[in-house]
Amino acid sequence: MLSSCYASIMRTMQLLARKGGAGKTTLALHLAVAAATAGRSVAIVDADEQASALAWASRRDPDALPILVVAGGRDLALTVARIDAELVIVDSPPSARTRGAWQPDRIVVPVQPSALDLAALGATLDLLGGRELDAMAVLTRCPPRSPEIDEARAYIGRLGLRVAQTTIGERRDYARALAAGAAATENAPRSRAAQEITDLLNEVLK
Repeated sequence: MLSSCYASIMRTMQLLARKGGAGKTTLALHLAVAAATAGRSVAIVDADEQASALAWASRRDPDALPILVVAGGRDLALTVARIDAELVIVDSPPSARTRGAWQPDRIVVPVQPSALDLAALGATLDLLGGRELDAMAVLTRCPPRSPEIDEARAYIGRLGLRVAQTTIGERRDYARALAAGAAATENAPRSRAAQEITDLLNEVLK
């Protein structure tokens, strides 16, 4: 269940990661479906050149919850401003920057707990443009009971970035759901994957 702490002032969320494979689009889509299931109107802006979110939407059951997926133009601020939804989630391209007219209410930075991914995190932080933005790192594709998770938390903390308590495991339910144009909370609502997404949504929207 979605927490009652869902903040009414939270309207825009940006998924940002300089390095590919961190799970940016996977998180964007799963968080959107979870929020829609909880009764919120949700729109996803697919601003990534790969257009993975748009491809996912084309496979989606037309009777599923009305999650709107739109393509982001050059003027992201104008694109977001025109959307009538309680929550707008932006799946950003790897080169996205937060400089300019549009600033999200929250930035979610997915990162895998591996040496290569952590080393690339500095490049993602550079995209924040030195602004005091509400950003939170989320550890993704985590192996079970791995000491690397605690090490990653400590490393990210030293960079000055908050880390979500909820971790996203390396689970097939995520990929299987997306391939079917769905989310784990729909295809496997009693799974660990579904619980992780629900917990993460509550955390990032507090």
